[in-house]
Amino acid sequence: MQETTKSIENFTFNIAVASIRTLFNKLSSYKALTDDDNSILLFVTNKLLIMINPMVPHIAEELWETLNNEGMICYADWPVVNEVFLEKNNVKIPIQVNGKMRAVIEVPSDVNKEDLEKLALSEKNVLKFLSGKPKKSIIIPNRIVNFVT
Repeated sequence: MQETTKSIENFTFNIAVASIRTLFNKLSSYKALTDDDNSILLFVTNKLLIMINPMVPHIAEELWETLNNEGMICYADWPVVNEVFLEKNNVKIPIQVNGKMRAVIEVPSDVNKEDLEKLALSEKNVLKFLSGKPKKSIIIPNRIVNFVT
């Protein structure tokens, strides 16, 4: 949404359309399993319609009415990005044994090397390929953990 908004403000509509297509592709692959999921899907679809309105206003208005929204889409508020939700608190870190990936763990982005090594050594698949204690541990925080045997 942020990229689309910036692109429209800068009159780079080709980039705006590309970012909307990316969002649409992600939305179309979303599998709704519960009523809450359906509500989220409807919410995001409505925001997507508001964003396509400057490029294809007639189609956006028809779809807006089809989804039983009140009023005209051109009077709907433009979606605002909440920066809090953009912050990544966790990172996924691949764990390798002798250069081959054996697991991926999700950890807080501020985890220290010692804790990261302990978490990596507690993974079942990693333990399976380690024969005892590794000779060398290569740990790059927020990037990768590699054990050499």
